[in-house]
Amino acid sequence: MDGGFLSRDDPGHTGGKHFEMTIRESPVRRQLCLAAAIFLSSGVGTVALASSPAWQTGQSVAPATARPVGTIKAISGNIITLTTDTGSDVTVLIQQATKFVQIAPGQKDLKDAMPVQLQDVHPGDRILVRGTLADDGKSILAVSVIAMKKADIAEKQARERDEWSKHGTGGLVNSLDAASGTITISLPALV
Repeated sequence: MDGGFLSRDDPGHTGGKHFEMTIRESPVRRQLCLAAAIFLSSGVGTVALASSPAWQTGQSVAPATARPVGTIKAISGNIITLTTDTGSDVTVLIQQATKFVQIAPGQKDLKDAMPVQLQDVHPGDRILVRGTLADDGKSILAVSVIAMKKADIAEKQARERDEWSKHGTGGLVNSLDAASGTITISLPALV
């Protein structure tokens, strides 16, 4: 292979989801190496930032985008306190232009999303927020909010538990035979 991606069809492929890209000696490689050397020697980009046209003219640099996901802890006016899945609390500032939609648990896209309002979400509901991160790093100016109702999530989990109890088996694994694909379990004693 003289350059490009190594895929499953290549003789050098070792399995799994692994891709490699190699660039042989070429003008592109020389340019990439030169750019990397300049970036690294610049103090991890600080000189590059200071010499950028936006910095020199006093223009603002684009604010960082944020996409926190979690459970609504509280709502006060147009402010949502969100407990993220990592455990930290984030303040979400809702604007007039913020778009709210609600989806059902398990939905993979927004084609069936229903428009909702801030009044339609409540503590315990799950949301994904897209917006810009404030300077404090703890507040987000929301552009859009995708919500899932707490009751809908609980209902889906109950259906899954019921399905598991009807079609699943639980017990203690006694042995595993990978060659035959067999797992031997001991079931709890029925009283």
